[in-house]
Amino acid sequence: MEKIKAQRKTLIHIDAHLDFAWMKDSDSLNIGNYLYPAIKEGIIKELYWVVPTPIWKNPAGREYLKEWLYKKILSGNKMEEQNGMLSFLLMNAKVSICDLEALPVFNKNVMLDIDMDFFVTSTMQEADFPHRHERTMWLPIEDFSADIQEKAPFIEYVTISHSVKYGYTPIEFRALGDKLLTKLAETL
Repeated sequence: MEKIKAQRKTLIHIDAHLDFAWMKDSDSLNIGNYLYPAIKEGIIKELYWVVPTPIWKNPAGREYLKEWLYKKILSGNKMEEQNGMLSFLLMNAKVSICDLEALPVFNKNVMLDIDMDFFVTSTMQEADFPHRHERTMWLPIEDFSADIQEKAPFIEYVTISHSVKYGYTPIEFRALGDKLLTKLAETL
């Protein structure tokens, strides 16, 4: 595995979850908390969390996200809503939340972090309680690949997570990550 030497980067986080659990310096790093230390250590200067469009376009889903952010992350910080995005500052990093459609075009190098649960999560109930719901794909890999390469033509690093262990990505969708990696590799 290549060790990435990144500082002050822009990260596009494609996921049904923020993966931003608060942690103490003594806590071990895991898939649910790595964004907090990355911002704290100055690796990330801009974070764009791309939420599944069915959640983002649903007023109840968007309101749920806002309430969660105020309760768990913002604690008094101001959030702005403009250009189809929610934005706020967190530890000197700009954090923006949107769907793929509202994601701006980046004319610079970016890091891309994709959790495959993004493609099979259509509601906040599915995001919070994935085991209780039958899941289907709402966005084909080919469409996503074309859209993300248009929005972010200069992808420096890509990580793909499957989230199969805890059921966030049902096992029958596990191969989607390999399909996406192959599709992205064709143009990177």
